[in-house]
Amino acid sequence: NTAPSLIFATTAGVAPLNLGALANNGGTTLTMLPGAGSPVIGAANPASTTPAVDQRGVTRTSPSTMGAVHVAFTPTPTPTPTPTPTPDPDPTPTPTPTPTPSASVAPVVVPVVVPVVTPSVVSTPIVLPPVGVVLLTGAARVNAQVVEVEAPASTTVASAPQVIVSAGSAVAPVVSGLPARTPIVASMSVSSQTRAKSTFVPIGTTRSTAAGQVKVPAFKATRPGVYTIRLATPAGKAFYVKVKVTAKKSAK
Repeated sequence: NTAPSLIFATTAGVAPLNLGALANNGGTTLTMLPGAGSPVIGAANPASTTPAVDQRGVTRTSPSTMGAVHVAFTPTPTPTPTPTPTPDPDPTPTPTPTPTPSASVAPVVVPVVVPVVTPSVVSTPIVLPPVGVVLLTGAARVNAQVVEVEAPASTTVASAPQVIVSAGSAVAPVVSGLPARTPIVASMSVSSQTRAKSTFVPIGTTRSTAAGQVKVPAFKATRPGVYTIRLATPAGKAFYVKVKVTAKKSAK
């Protein structure tokens, strides 16, 4: 392998070629390795007698490096000039429109109509006592004569025990034979001498004692007749007594 004469240049002539010092770069002899940017890289004429391989036996590529050591040529890229940007003219500022103040409009106040709700009145039916019977209250009720029915109350009207009082007398019959400590609803039906009624009308509520006695709400009968009193329990069981009202005897 015959090397180009450049490798035998003197030290004074080597410096501009950017060759390395004589060293073992491979192969059988010492060589001088071209440094980066050396002008010998890629400077060999392809048509010359440059050997196909260098001193080390490395295949030369085209364009070949002059000398005993081939270094592949890498072309220096041509820098693309950066265009100088053309400055944009200063934009003309767009004027901000001044808002036109709107005329002050007084708010429209819509009156709120609140419907007047009339409370519903639940009418409580007035229950009147039977004709000829006056229910007593207050002192008259407290001072009414207590009349004890001797026989226990019956579960049928036909066999109901009877007590006799005078017309116009304020009485409060006491009846036995009822369930102990039970709420009782007392009602009355009249069978007078002139007219019969089978409808029972409530006359009050009471409660039986531990002995099963009940004091009927006090009343005063102004007309003679037979007054049937029904005493009903919450369970629906009914007990009956009769109060026979006789005409008041006139004083002689």
